Amino acid sequence: MKQNSLALVVALSLAVCLPAAFAGEAGNEFPGVGSIEAWKSSRPEFANGMAFMRSKQWDQAIARFRAALALYPSDYRCYLEIGRAIEEKGGSPDDAEDAYRSALRLNSQSWRAWKRLANILFIKKKYRDAREAVSNAIQLNPPPRERAELDRMIQSINSGERIDQPELQ
Repeated sequence: MKQNSLALVVALSLAVCLPAAFAGEAGNEFPGVGSIEAWKSSRPEFANGMAFMRSKQWDQAIARFRAALALYPSDYRCYLEIGRAIEEKGGSPDDAEDAYRSALRLNSQSWRAWKRLANILFIKKKYRDAREAVSNAIQLNPPPRERAELDRMIQSINSGERIDQPELQ
């Protein structure tokens, strides 16, 4: 009887404390689209994907995020993390761009997705599109430190554009 009571106390404590402890962590807030039950069922796969990201196991992370999307296809954060994993492993910029654009189709209010897209577009020397993506990120009022980084990105885009322009004869 004491064991059952202790187990119940532990279970109730976890049920109350864990959601509060993880409330600010990316991926732990229901996006408000689709079935909340489908979203809940996708959370273990998302969490596994994040664990693989932390251990730099990019392909495994991508597989887990895709598994999460199979359960709940409306989670823009899965696409955001897939794009990031593709970049980290040195994968195709086109594939990373596709992932970020998929994230933005689901949530155009994500300054992180706009920022990551801008980075890929800069790498691909699509400077006009990169500048537009940075501008979209800035309009979404990111935190001050991120805003400073976005301002530096604009400077890099302008510099890259000048370097890549052919000189006039």
